[in-house]
Amino acid sequence: MSKERIFELVRNEELLLFVGAGMSRYAGYPSGAELAEILHENLPSDLREHIVLTWDLSEIADNIYQVKGQNRNYLLDTIKKQFNKIPNSLETHRLLAKIPHFKTIITTNYDDLIERTNNHIDIVRKNSDYSYTTSKKQILFKIHGDFTDQDTIILTKTDYIKYFSQDKGQTVFWNAIKDRLASNHILFVGYSLEDSNILTIIDKILNELGEHSKEMYFVAPSITHVKLQTLRNKGIEFIESTGEDLIDEIYKDLCLNYFPKLRKGRGTADTAINFARENNLNVSIKHTEENVDLDIPNVIDNP
Repeated sequence: MSKERIFELVRNEELLLFVGAGMSRYAGYPSGAELAEILHENLPSDLREHIVLTWDLSEIADNIYQVKGQNRNYLLDTIKKQFNKIPNSLETHRLLAKIPHFKTIITTNYDDLIERTNNHIDIVRKNSDYSYTTSKKQILFKIHGDFTDQDTIILTKTDYIKYFSQDKGQTVFWNAIKDRLASNHILFVGYSLEDSNILTIIDKILNELGEHSKEMYFVAPSITHVKLQTLRNKGIEFIESTGEDLIDEIYKDLCLNYFPKLRKGRGTADTAINFARENNLNVSIKHTEENVDLDIPNVIDNP
């Protein structure tokens, strides 16, 4: 029943997508835990023996940062090499780009797979970017930054403390994010609860929104009983699936059910036009006082 509810929220343009590193693994990019291991393995042997390997990326990054005299060059250079690689596949991200119903996407990823495959999305990494966004496009908030501006990258626990300080939380950037989090249901995809930072982010969302928070869903292929209970205690529903499979299912549901539901007055004309464009459909849309009339000369075949 949870998936059916997600499909409904997507069709109604009421779901915000929150994307983690697990959504890029199929493309050949590392997860947070794998990045942690790469950072550790590439250290000089004399430093490696003094730093305990942990799968928590921000923790090991902070340990390395401190040992190297608070110099981030090694961390950034090592991680950048991983995301400079040509992706093995872009299939899921190309499919995601065909779903304009996600008006807002938030990601902690450093890669550019979302914007690389989507020409109709505005990217916001910092305060000044937000003024250039338009309501005609989807919006992508990269809350950990990326390598177009290394100063925006949040990696170590020290970075997190600075980012989530009281002053930072009042910026235009975060206020814009809070507005979207408050007005949408939230779908977390590509995260592992072994990464303490996602729990930090979830707790910040819950603390900021309080009783005003809407439905929240957490997608993962598996989860321990303890982690499942952690989600339940926070009012978050767990969905057992990979991100790739769920995006595929969402797309197939839209192909089958979106336009019939739109005829009943659900959804917006802009999204219908964008969805039709991405699927090579010639759709004529006319507004009436009570409804939206659609003229669809062809249908989506083989979704």
